[in-house]
Amino acid sequence: MTVSSVTEILVAKTEDQLLAEQLGLMAAADPPFPVTAWAPGDVALTLVETDCAALADVHQTVGLLGASAFLGTATGDWLTLRAKSTFDLSRILATYTTGTVTLACSALAGPHTIGPGALVITTAAGYRFRSTNTGNVVVPQGGTVAVGVQAEAAGAAYNRTGGELTIVVTPALAGLSVTAASGAGWITRTARDEETDAALVTRCRARWATLATAGCGTRDAYTFNLLGALRPDGSSAGVTRAGFLSPPGNGEVPIRIAGATGPLSDADRNYVRTWIAARKPITDTPLIEHAGTVAVDLSSSTVTFKAGLNTSGNREAVRAAVRDFINAQPMGSDLEVVLIDEAAIAATIYRAAPAGSIADVDLGTGDVTVTNGYVATVDTSTLNFA
Repeated sequence: MTVSSVTEILVAKTEDQLLAEQLGLMAAADPPFPVTAWAPGDVALTLVETDCAALADVHQTVGLLGASAFLGTATGDWLTLRAKSTFDLSRILATYTTGTVTLACSALAGPHTIGPGALVITTAAGYRFRSTNTGNVVVPQGGTVAVGVQAEAAGAAYNRTGGELTIVVTPALAGLSVTAASGAGWITRTARDEETDAALVTRCRARWATLATAGCGTRDAYTFNLLGALRPDGSSAGVTRAGFLSPPGNGEVPIRIAGATGPLSDADRNYVRTWIAARKPITDTPLIEHAGTVAVDLSSSTVTFKAGLNTSGNREAVRAAVRDFINAQPMGSDLEVVLIDEAAIAATIYRAAPAGSIADVDLGTGDVTVTNGYVATVDTSTLNFA
């Protein structure tokens, strides 16, 4: 069977379909329900209809959720989530039309004062704009004054021609009128509509090209090969974390690597260099070095157990949990600086020991920032227990 879309597999049933199925099952029951005798409004029929309406909503949601897992079928807010979570792209939002209009006061009226943001004008078709003045604007008797305005809603539909902006909604002052330059001459910033689903999908598909480190190899490609680097005997060279420094633009690709517990040995680093050299783009010059380290200092930290529970097994469980937590943190990169939160370390310690065995965790570490090309390390032997 050839399947081109998730919607061919996951088809949401309508309320009418679900109602027909439910009534059919009830009519076929033994003994059968008298479904054909139920008139519209009967309690029993109303209950079935209500259940089917709720179930139809569930079907619809499940269908949208399933479609959201694939770039080709996700739509609307589901596509917005897919783009952000998978491609780190935000949908481009609609913007607001801004411009300048001219307020005039007749010779027999005024002067009039327009408070901050108090002027509302509209077109005959109902496209409303509000003034952007932050202080009072005085329209002199028999004179004019320019005022900035912004559309009250976003979107290109508000890029109206100047001749349409003729109605003053508020303040309703005698002799006050509004005009705008002809055509689009009054607009200072043209609005755009929200990015369409099709345009967002196109940007998502083109996303990976923007991750090029030096013009050819992508970060994803390098990371894939770094994590899969092998020693000559076929065993892993030990890379579990990789980071990229900002490329200088001359074809060099500065890369930092580390293993599960910190920097690798020089021998393993050299194996990685050989592995990558055989797989790099011909225009790249990878510069692979050990990651720098940032120590998480636990020497002024104390874990206090409840009476009788300060055992060697419990202490080692805490040490192991802290080591695993620190070693699991990613390498800092120019895309994301890693922050190891003191509270997160404390939470790890509380989870490590048997429930209720820890009386207090007093950490003196403070938050630790792991910057580009660095990994965090920890010496848990300095952790104090009481």
